[in-house]
Amino acid sequence: MKNEGGQLNRSQSFLPKRSDRSNLGNPLFSQMTLLIDDRALRSSSWQDVWQAMTAEEFAAEKYDLPDSGRWVELIAGRVVTLAPPDVGHGNIVLNFSKALAAHLQSLVDAEPGYACFELGLLVTRNPDTVRFPQISYYAEGDRFAQSEDIYSQDRPALVVEITSTHDRRRGMPGRVREYLDWGIDTVWVADPIDQLVHLHRRGRPATRLDATGTLSGDPILTGFRIGVADLFADPEWWRS
Repeated sequence: MKNEGGQLNRSQSFLPKRSDRSNLGNPLFSQMTLLIDDRALRSSSWQDVWQAMTAEEFAAEKYDLPDSGRWVELIAGRVVTLAPPDVGHGNIVLNFSKALAAHLQSLVDAEPGYACFELGLLVTRNPDTVRFPQISYYAEGDRFAQSEDIYSQDRPALVVEITSTHDRRRGMPGRVREYLDWGIDTVWVADPIDQLVHLHRRGRPATRLDATGTLSGDPILTGFRIGVADLFADPEWWRS
């Protein structure tokens, strides 16, 4: 709905009621959800429009969404579609995962933790919010416990996010705050545009590293190191 000025009137709904979940797979619906920011989704006016979806309902229907729900999240009970990331996003995930795998394999005298990729994290309840960070690192536990799960209620020690698209960049402060408030100790945010890594820890001021710095995993990933420039580097086969 639009008002006389042609702007979307948020007091009226273009979101489906729970009885009409078929709209979740509609490309027009997916595009329109991009118009809604986190603050609007959490406002009382939106809560009155549509009964919020639970994390359990979201998990049951996620694979029925376009692209099997690859780029969707549940924010305050609403399904929101994020823009697909670019190739640089994938390079960062690849570079980090290779360095992390090499580090964990080197720990012969300790039980290593494990990483999950694009595992949903249920960071708030009533209404439910399920975020999908690029990497979640668990310092302990059964490394295969979440292998079949769409989302988890177990808190990782560290999450890695990437501001590779406009909507991810815009919503990152809120995402980081949710992670820290939920009890995650450390959040790393890679910024491929400015070639920076922002470091957030509970109870401490945020810091950042530029391309000349080295990212250290201490104390969670003791001994893990990766140069920031290496994190953003294109693969060798691409440069050749």
